[in-house]
Amino acid sequence: MALKPTLNFEVLDTYDSRVLAIADYSDWKHMKSESSFIDITLPASKAVITHNFQKEKVNRFNSSNLAYGCTNCEDGLIALPDGIYKIKIYSCDGATFSREKHYLRTVKLRLRINKILVSLNLECGIDSACISDVMKTELLLKGAEADLIYGNINAAKRKYDKVVEIVEDLEHCDCTKECGDGYNTSSY
Repeated sequence: MALKPTLNFEVLDTYDSRVLAIADYSDWKHMKSESSFIDITLPASKAVITHNFQKEKVNRFNSSNLAYGCTNCEDGLIALPDGIYKIKIYSCDGATFSREKHYLRTVKLRLRINKILVSLNLECGIDSACISDVMKTELLLKGAEADLIYGNINAAKRKYDKVVEIVEDLEHCDCTKECGDGYNTSSY
């Protein structure tokens, strides 16, 4: 019977743009009493933020402990950026026992897409150009997530950037004119 630990973690959906929650699903075996750590690299950053990692728990991170934005501001926590995060958990020096993943965070982007969806009159029909563009964003995001699973980080970044571009176009377009009296997001 092998005593080799199996390290694994998942980033949990929080729907709170200020929080990054990471759950440990590792089988630490003989390493259970050893110190463990997590390295997090934010999108478009080269700086690695290292913290102690709590085994068999949900670890929570925010703008303050990830040194993002104003770390000593009285305004409280700010939203973490969307984009591709690099996350690594490890024990000891990380050379022998570690697990690294890339994670596509889309909390703020999904809120923007939801706001666009609310503004559409979906009962009118689902064949408008705006609805087609929203569906493209969903497919591209799924593709970007798949790319990350298989290590295609550059392809994931291209797909994510394309979604941002489509959403920006949709936010500056009057999609309600295609379908009569669409809903106005200001009423929500």
